[in-house]
Amino acid sequence: MFSSFNVFLPIFDILFVFLIFIASNTTPSGAAMHPSSKELILLRPEPAFQELNRCATHLKTILSRIPIQIDKRIQFLDTLREIAGSIKHFLDAVNKVKAEIPDDFAGREMVEYKKYEFVRYSKKFSITLKAFFRDAARHRKSVFISANDLIFQTNVILRTVTVYCIHSSFIVLREIANSIKLLLDAFNKVKEDVPSSDSGSKQILEDRKKEFVRYSKKFSNMLKKFFRDSSQKQNVFLSANFLIYQTNVILRTVKQECYRKNQHEKGTQCNTSKTIIENLEDEIDILTSECRNDDNNNVNDDLIQTRLESKGKSFNDKIRQIYYNFRSRGIGLQHCAPLIKCVFNSLNMEIADLPSKTTACNLTTELGLIAKQHIGEEIDNAENVTMHRDATTKLGRHFYGVQITNEKQQTFTTGLKEVTDGKATTYVECTKTKNSRSNTIFRNFGSS
Repeated sequence: MFSSFNVFLPIFDILFVFLIFIASNTTPSGAAMHPSSKELILLRPEPAFQELNRCATHLKTILSRIPIQIDKRIQFLDTLREIAGSIKHFLDAVNKVKAEIPDDFAGREMVEYKKYEFVRYSKKFSITLKAFFRDAARHRKSVFISANDLIFQTNVILRTVTVYCIHSSFIVLREIANSIKLLLDAFNKVKEDVPSSDSGSKQILEDRKKEFVRYSKKFSNMLKKFFRDSSQKQNVFLSANFLIYQTNVILRTVKQECYRKNQHEKGTQCNTSKTIIENLEDEIDILTSECRNDDNNNVNDDLIQTRLESKGKSFNDKIRQIYYNFRSRGIGLQHCAPLIKCVFNSLNMEIADLPSKTTACNLTTELGLIAKQHIGEEIDNAENVTMHRDATTKLGRHFYGVQITNEKQQTFTTGLKEVTDGKATTYVECTKTKNSRSNTIFRNFGSS
């Protein structure tokens, strides 16, 4: 009777391995969408997974030919027929992989949802093609975007299968499920060996079994939440710890109700189990602390600093250069910060605070001073310069501009200014003012 209960102990080791895995592999890789990423290659040797590899590669290869063949009508139509067939084969391969996933495993629901998203984008691609054949010039770009979306959704399915079916968590979870089943089978055998006359002991064992099953279902539900939201990591630790505790409760109950005659032998085993539980609890505390430290370090490492450490903590040269480029290309002050944040968010990167609208305006003024300094340097160092003047009048307003070319054939614009009238004397005075300002700024910067 005691030998049939030896299956209880392996669940502790399996749960411990699973906790270590969860603690060290909860951050999704940002390279999963990259074509050369290993996460887009399914490593499991089963035929279903390898077929999904081949179908996905074939579909993405055909879709990538669209920009080359879109202007060749006959070849493009043949390519579209190949795409339709490849989409069908790819969906069949996804169904085969889904059949390999247990019904009660969270990955099955997630793969089904990603498949639904892929079908939706496939229909969108078909609608875009119909619009393209009605008006090719207007919908040409839409075909490229829709094809790219379809490639992206193909990669999403591959990554989903990788996360839920390829990683070692899938194997560990399967071992946990098998261990729980073996534990319950062994517990039933122990309960059958209890004399029928001892109804009290049988009832207590049945109650302990129901409690263990309830915590097992709670652990399964918590895993499903974790695979949807990795922030549930701590709850997974607690749920696994409760499951270990319930296993220990069963062991103690069996000792008290079924093995009173073997107190010494059973006491030794229970003490060993208690030691394992205590060690596991210590390891869980250590892993939890390390995970928190790692999360804090990752947040600090990923945050891109924008200010200098010197007194005043002004913005660094990289941020200034970005704003110089934006403003020189005519991007409005209110659009600079949102554009920068959008780019960094798309790259899964965090950036510290950015200049306010007032500071951005000051950077624009600073850009103008640097430009004038540059012009002053070129004029001062050049042996020969050629000045070009131009003026225009629009809607009764007069505008005047000056350009200077040095012996290196480099042309610099000193500025565009609105003047009071279109007289030659006004243009000459404006030219003198621009040149004197450039030279004054250069001398001031040189003396400092």
